[in-house]
Amino acid sequence: MRPPGWSISSKFDKYLLMGSLLLKAEGHVYGWYYPALKAHEHYVPFMVKHKDDILEVIDWARANDAEAQRIAQGGQMFALRNLNRQARLCYIARLITELAKHMRYPVECSRRAVCVPLVEEIKFLAKFEGTHSHCRCVGP
Repeated sequence: MRPPGWSISSKFDKYLLMGSLLLKAEGHVYGWYYPALKAHEHYVPFMVKHKDDILEVIDWARANDAEAQRIAQGGQMFALRNLNRQARLCYIARLITELAKHMRYPVECSRRAVCVPLVEEIKFLAKFEGTHSHCRCVGP
């Protein structure tokens, strides 16, 4: 059983965009982009030594304002580069394409009454005038 509070934040990516210093509880559950985040470059970890070390982290941030600002800017730049619509569409397209390679049967919609071919949907977004500039990673 996980200790309370150790879960994926559904808003962490939005918080990164704000340009404020983020404190993130270390844990075993993470979102798809968490492996690319670096502690003390994009956020400051807590719950590392013990469950109450957040007080030490807050004291550190108050005493090291310039370093805290550098980390906050690093987190914001990470989000702007890697968590935008284009990056998310690319991730989803690559994920689906790679998963399809490991299926025991052909991934197609011909035998299904209701089917959404997601990679085709993403390719459509790549061509659609309103979103084509956001999905450059998917070929025609």
